[in-house]
Amino acid sequence: MSTFCLIISVMCFISAFGVHIQCSNRVDGWCPYMAIPWMSAIPWISGFVLAVIPESFLFDIRWWWLFLINIPVVYIIGPLFTSIVMRRITSGKGAGFDVIISMMIALVALIIGILLK
Repeated sequence: MSTFCLIISVMCFISAFGVHIQCSNRVDGWCPYMAIPWMSAIPWISGFVLAVIPESFLFDIRWWWLFLINIPVVYIIGPLFTSIVMRRITSGKGAGFDVIISMMIALVALIIGILLK
């Protein structure tokens, strides 16, 4: 059960970054939450830094190697995770709200996964 929660956590952390990338690749290239600098930094931290925490519990690899491995994973597998997760949890209230929902699901799954470990 803890492994399942940690996998869900990794997918949601990476999908938060994927939603941000999809929003920034729009034709107009701007989403309302991108006007706030700390809000636009959350997906970057989520995809590249916070995703390493559950990965370190799943794999017996040092965190700095996981960080380096995570970079291509986020760019290559991230769009697939994003499309899967966004089909399931899209709120219709905008990309900023979807990033927050994905982050909250990831944090709850991470906490549950750590507690069950």
